[in-house]
Amino acid sequence: MPHDTPPNWWDPAGDQRHLQQPTKNRPFTVGDRLSTLRIFESNNKQGRWRVEWEIIHPNKRGADSGFRFFDDDDLAIAFCLKREEIPANAKHLIACMGAADRIRIGYFIGKLDFLSIPCPGTGHPGDPNFPFRITMQMQNRIREMICIKAT
Repeated sequence: MPHDTPPNWWDPAGDQRHLQQPTKNRPFTVGDRLSTLRIFESNNKQGRWRVEWEIIHPNKRGADSGFRFFDDDDLAIAFCLKREEIPANAKHLIACMGAADRIRIGYFIGKLDFLSIPCPGTGHPGDPNFPFRITMQMQNRIREMICIKAT
């Protein structure tokens, strides 16, 4: 699945973020020493999955964090397990930010194995988004979580 040419919104820090301890009893966690993204089941009516992230910016002396509630389709599309046509209201963002093959405004943008939650960034350190590269291991873990069969 790896591709070498990143979209222009990609921050190379995303290449250093990896799936942490993939076990059934731990939440899905991707990160490095300064950032973490976790996905865990939620009882919230807004979505089955809580996706939360924190990024520490040593050069800005601060941090960015946030969360969104995703449903099963959101996760499947974000992690390239399901396809959908780009929504009409997102085409303008793709035209401004560059290439993407999947997007949910305010939730994620992705192209091939490049994924950014909850939005694209400038491609430079200090952005509030959480970019990382999707691996087969991540896809398998998400597939297990939402209980869909491999295609």
